[in-house]
Amino acid sequence: MVRIINRFFFLLLFSCFFKILFAQNKQIDSLLVVLKTAREDSNKVKILNSLSMEMINTGDYAKAKQYSNDALSLSQKVKFKEGEATSYKDIGIIYRNQGNYSEALKNSFAALKISKDLGYKRITANAYNGIGIVYTIQDNYAEALKNHFAALKIREEIGDKRGIASSNDNIGIIYEDQKNYQEALKNFLAALKIDKETGDKHGIIRTYTNIGLIYQGQANDLVNINYKGNPDSIQSKLAQALVYHTAGLKISQEIGEKTGSAMCYGNIGAVYEGQMNYPEALKCDFSALKIFEEIGDKDGMANMYNNIGMALFEQADSSNDSVAKEKYNEALQYSNKSLLLAKEIGSKDRIQTAYSTLSYVYKGMKDYEKAFEFSELHDEIKDTLLYNESIKKIEQVKTQNEVDLALFNEKVRNDSIAMKERSDHEKELAVEKVKYENEMVLQNAKQAQAAAEDKVKIETTASQEKAKIEKAAADAKLQNEKVIAHERIQQEKSRAATERRSNLVMMIAAILIISSLFIALLIRQRNLKRRAIEKATTAHKMAELELQSLRTQLNPHFMFNSLNSIQELILLEENEKSQAYLARFGKLLRMLLENAESPFISLRKEIDFLRLYLGLENLRVPDLQYSISTDPTLNTEETLIPNMILQPYIENAIWHGLSHKETDKQLQIRIYRENGTVNYEIEDNGVGRTKAAELKSLFRKKHKSKGMELLTKRFKLLNEEYGSDIKTTVTDVIKNNEVAGTLVKVKVPVKLTEHLLN
Repeated sequence: MVRIINRFFFLLLFSCFFKILFAQNKQIDSLLVVLKTAREDSNKVKILNSLSMEMINTGDYAKAKQYSNDALSLSQKVKFKEGEATSYKDIGIIYRNQGNYSEALKNSFAALKISKDLGYKRITANAYNGIGIVYTIQDNYAEALKNHFAALKIREEIGDKRGIASSNDNIGIIYEDQKNYQEALKNFLAALKIDKETGDKHGIIRTYTNIGLIYQGQANDLVNINYKGNPDSIQSKLAQALVYHTAGLKISQEIGEKTGSAMCYGNIGAVYEGQMNYPEALKCDFSALKIFEEIGDKDGMANMYNNIGMALFEQADSSNDSVAKEKYNEALQYSNKSLLLAKEIGSKDRIQTAYSTLSYVYKGMKDYEKAFEFSELHDEIKDTLLYNESIKKIEQVKTQNEVDLALFNEKVRNDSIAMKERSDHEKELAVEKVKYENEMVLQNAKQAQAAAEDKVKIETTASQEKAKIEKAAADAKLQNEKVIAHERIQQEKSRAATERRSNLVMMIAAILIISSLFIALLIRQRNLKRRAIEKATTAHKMAELELQSLRTQLNPHFMFNSLNSIQELILLEENEKSQAYLARFGKLLRMLLENAESPFISLRKEIDFLRLYLGLENLRVPDLQYSISTDPTLNTEETLIPNMILQPYIENAIWHGLSHKETDKQLQIRIYRENGTVNYEIEDNGVGRTKAAELKSLFRKKHKSKGMELLTKRFKLLNEEYGSDIKTTVTDVIKNNEVAGTLVKVKVPVKLTEHLLN
């Protein structure tokens, strides 16, 4: 997996670079001294603008804005257009660094208009550059490229080499974000050539890093599309990236640029991880982490913690079981550190990345519940970021509208200024015209007012008389209407009350009927569900009890046979063997008691039990030769087997097959995985089933073996309980057309153990 270092590292690198280059307290102090005695002229404007830029480079935006505003006011007062354009440009930079992009664009466009109109090419290029940077931040790549190309053209005209390199870098970054790697590489190489000519080591570091990231991006794209071509193509891209990042690291160390060194270490670690060279990747990541801790860069620390966690996860994912567990735990530790630090600094991007890494780590550890939980958290914060991206797009449109409005207002202001600068003659004529028009309006208004007053007096007298007559008639009519209306209202109230009562009764009845039906259905459903649960629980308990009962019957059967063996040794007066047999038998009983309550045990425990049991039987049958072979691909800890299903077959092989043979008593147990089943084979070279039955009828007529009968019942119950078909076959071993032993095969489906593990 190829990691790409966040683009904000570049902004951080530029910030550190400019702080080192410009943030000189002596320079600021000397400018402040000169400012105290400066006259109110263009020279003072230049001093104020210089102080503003110093404050921008030190990150003191409040003071920077104060100096820029003072410079702007003084420029407009003394009509110093170059200073005015510079002030607007610097104010645009301040707002951009504060994240107020609409104000940044307004001021940058104001600087652009003044500088273009008056031919200040350097300021014009810088204004275009500032506008392009804002549009890049807003992902408005079309407008960003248009402005950066405009800046590049002017800088080439005036021979501004540092500016040309900066424009090429800015254009290259946009092309890289658009995955147009060919054009991006072309611009970065052009910037690198100029940086080397001018000896700009910070610029060289920046460009080396950009070129290295292009090759990483190309390799990452090939991985993401499941590249089926030449695999060496990916490694070739990573090798080229490594060359440029290493070169950048060397220069960073030469000039003591700690942030640049940390960034280069991180990028080199990402390349090594892509090459699956995890020890070297971790070495570089830890070097980067150490530097970020020294300079107190919490965002860089969070990023490195996550990268270390991811490298450890990938190393664990490709390691054997014993190494993987340790690496997974380390990966979990560093991923959690990344998450905690990301939450502390409030970086949603870092939190999202940490959630993703934790999901991978828990999945590798087979803790699927935790893996799913962190995957869900990752998706939630991803949705939030996508929503923020949509808001960002809306803000772009809003910003553009605000800029257009600001430009329109500027045009109106300029038109107003132009109108104010008309000739004195035009002004006098306009004043006389306004005076004349005002006098005419005033005279007409007086005449109209007098006529209106006379008309009002006449109309008032007539209306008063008419009003008295109409008022008397209206009072009588109103009184009559009030009486009629009151009667109607009373009737309507009575009718409405009756209707409301009827509706209320019907509504209550309907609610009661529906509620009764709902409650009845709910009670019935709950009763059915409860009875189903009780039935299932009862069936499960009965199955468990029956299995426990069968195990209880089986274990006494085994112990009875074992005690017979001890009795036989004692009767033969073989005291040492009987004592050894008793000691091992005690250990065997302890193991049986430990496993008694478990219907399934791990294959490793079953093998340990069989070795102990065969060791005991070896005391009784000294010439017994046995072996247990296991498929190396089987995980004996995770593979489960029904408790005590192999021992009865082995016991039968020894007691009925091998005990009746004089010499060469061999017993082989083979365990392997095949076609979705775990196969258990028990082969002996005894007398065979037919001969054993004959001998049993002669010498053990009263003994009735329960082992095979119990196993048959257990297999049936297991099949019913877990839905898995355990198959058993018993066949004779034929050699030279004669019976040469017995072969027992037991096949346990893999899905049975997988179901139990999950």
